[in-house]
Amino acid sequence: MQRMLKKIKQAFISKINMGKSLISIEATRYFMDVKRELLEIDNDFSKAKSSEKKLMIANRLLEVSRQLSILSKEMKFQADPYLRQDDFSLLNNKQVLLQKKIDAHLDNQKKLYKKHMYFSGFPYQSLEIANVFGARDTEKRYSDYELDFYLSEKDVILDIGGNIGAMSLYSVFRKGCKADCVEHNPYMTLIGKDIAEHLKISEKIMFYDVPFQEWKPNQLYTKIFSFAAHHTDDGGHSPGFKGYIKKLHSYLSQDGMLFFESHNNDVGERSFYEDMNSIATLFDVISQKKLTEWGQREFYILKKKK
Repeated sequence: MQRMLKKIKQAFISKINMGKSLISIEATRYFMDVKRELLEIDNDFSKAKSSEKKLMIANRLLEVSRQLSILSKEMKFQADPYLRQDDFSLLNNKQVLLQKKIDAHLDNQKKLYKKHMYFSGFPYQSLEIANVFGARDTEKRYSDYELDFYLSEKDVILDIGGNIGAMSLYSVFRKGCKADCVEHNPYMTLIGKDIAEHLKISEKIMFYDVPFQEWKPNQLYTKIFSFAAHHTDDGGHSPGFKGYIKKLHSYLSQDGMLFFESHNNDVGERSFYEDMNSIATLFDVISQKKLTEWGQREFYILKKKK
């Protein structure tokens, strides 16, 4: 942590623009505030015993990084005023507002939600384009799953058990397609809706806070995301595998594709591979590989048979 603080301080006092320093009394004061917060975070983390407490501290550190990012941009604009965006302050305010909304939903979830919460109640997916803290790296998974290659603006995605819908949010943001996200935790869908509004894609993505087994689609989909959603650890969704896959097959349009991720504990289990082999009459396997979590999950890209 001390090494990090030294690097931050060097960034503050670096000489640019023909040797002129950008450091100011305000920036110096800001640096001292950041230093105190980082030292407190370091101290609190070393003392924290529970996983939940450590995650809360990790979230605090992300907030510090947001503030440093804002200051970095401000210093850049001081160096070259022509780079300043007219809406820079507005963008910062919107980011702060989004985080306040997320924090409020998480507080309400902790007080009111009586069902199982993944990742100590934090979003199960992070989303860097909106500075959202979460467990699994959405942008990396999007790349690993080769979604940029397979998705297009014409696609309509069904995202099953999508949590905050980060995978579909990022897909819509990148490709301009549409998506429906089905997630039984209402607080996660509220966060997803707020992120969609923040990214200005609300008209392209819908959230349904209902168990998947109770939800009925009103259209067919060109792509379906089933990322470790064929059954859940909390027992809330435990359908028979073949029935589940048949349902997804019926929800796909002609030549539609299913992106299917296993659970960690599926890997190496004979019954899982037997289940996957049993769906050969419904889908062609386009790709199969071990991905995410250091190769501890199987990932399949499947195409609906005619």
